[in-house]
Amino acid sequence: MPMTALPTAPKRGIDTQTVFVTKAEALFDALTPFVTEGNALEANVNAKETSATNSATSATNSATSAANSATSATNSATSATNSASTATTQATSATNSANAAALSYDSFDDRYLGVKTTNPALDNDGAVLLVGALYFNSTTSQMRVWNGTLWSDSLTLTEASISTLSNKTINLTSNTLVATSAQILAAITDETGTGSIVFNTSPVLVTPSIGVATGTSFNSITGLATIVSPMDGVAAIGTSVTAARQDHIHESDALRVPRDSITGSASLPAGTTAQRTAAPTAGNIRFNTELVKAEVHTGTAWTPVGAGATGGGTDAVFLNGSYTVTTSYTLPTGLSTIALGDANGNLTINDGVVITIPNNSRMVVL
Repeated sequence: MPMTALPTAPKRGIDTQTVFVTKAEALFDALTPFVTEGNALEANVNAKETSATNSATSATNSATSAANSATSATNSATSATNSASTATTQATSATNSANAAALSYDSFDDRYLGVKTTNPALDNDGAVLLVGALYFNSTTSQMRVWNGTLWSDSLTLTEASISTLSNKTINLTSNTLVATSAQILAAITDETGTGSIVFNTSPVLVTPSIGVATGTSFNSITGLATIVSPMDGVAAIGTSVTAARQDHIHESDALRVPRDSITGSASLPAGTTAQRTAAPTAGNIRFNTELVKAEVHTGTAWTPVGAGATGGGTDAVFLNGSYTVTTSYTLPTGLSTIALGDANGNLTINDGVVITIPNNSRMVVL
């Protein structure tokens, strides 16, 4: 009776994880029918031994009356003996195979521990875990591997596997996924869908590029703090409202001239003489609170802004001025300048102050 040969046993360190598990499962599945065939073979051998013994006895009893059959009986006995010997050898081989299969299964059982709900501390025999031992965690639905120190998920992510992910969930509770922006871009193929990417608290984004921002694109970004417009526009960014005035005047912007209304008045920067701009340019204008006058810089000096003579009602009669020169001044070229002196017609020039009169210019002190 022929016996079915056992499949090839798995080889640790040579077979891959998938091949190892496949061979181990095939070997485990073949053990039961293999043992059954061995038992059947042994029973068959025993039956043949009994039959051979009976044949030998029958041959001996018939020797006297069947001398001519003696040789045939002897041959039959010899054949039966040979068959018995062969059967015994096969039975021994079957037993050895069964023992080897049991040892192979025990070795496999030490490496694949089966399905468990938590990380085991020992193998199925109560022995120390072998490095490379595997088990399937039914709680997390993950295959885990023992590295000699701790259990870890056996999933290894590569650039290729990341770029081909689709509708997958990856549990990174105890692992770190490192990917470049190009790899993430390749993995996210439907940026207009309804899904979401949730970043860790305070993520560090290195030189991010979000494209050209529009009112619509900003409104579609969730998690942004409400931006209140300081420009008194129709509304603020993030609330689908325009954030700029038609007149481009910014009341709360300290770097711009404030005004009370579109048709009202604006307030010039104001301060004392000592608070003038350190490096003024021609055309700069301010209100001098010390002189109580508006003044403009000509490119060389600050000059009060004259409004002409004034008087009661609409009379343009009186022209007021100071007779003390506190700041160096250069007269405009080609023009006459009137300076107002004191009651005696004297003009006081402070120490260090210079009045420069260019050619083709003159100054009259009244």
